[in-house]
Amino acid sequence: MLGLSQEQFADAYGIPLRTVQSWEQGVRQPDATARSYLKAIGKIPAQVRNALAR
Repeated sequence: MLGLSQEQFADAYGIPLRTVQSWEQGVRQPDATARSYLKAIGKIPAQVRNALAR
């Protein structure tokens, strides 16, 4: 979606790589907070990254 590898996505948005992998493999589902965060990333990825970099 964003053109990032799992590792790049995890690093860019402060999510453990194993968590991202578990979500993509269907082993785990994101909780409500994570779903909201992922929704924000999906809509405004650059702004989320910028906010985290400050």
